[in-house]
Amino acid sequence: MRRFIMEKIITKVGSVASVMSVLMYVSYIPQIMNNLSGHPGDFIQPSVAFVNCTLWSLYGFFKQGRDWPIIIANLPGIVCGFLAAFTALMAR
Repeated sequence: MRRFIMEKIITKVGSVASVMSVLMYVSYIPQIMNNLSGHPGDFIQPSVAFVNCTLWSLYGFFKQGRDWPIIIANLPGIVCGFLAAFTALMAR
């Protein structure tokens, strides 16, 4: 019984963490918009986020028994991190 309760708690924490991860990377959208309007932001942090999310997604994809929550939570980071870094470089 206790193990069942702990598994439910861990599943809920994992779900909340996945949602927070997506929200964190979607928050790059204002930086992308600023970059596109000629106010460049820093490209280093989104570049590192892009690489980090790519590595985590590859880990989740190639792990035995694919880890879909890790993959899905990092996909927005790949897209938004790349776009934020790319547009920051292009706006310079």
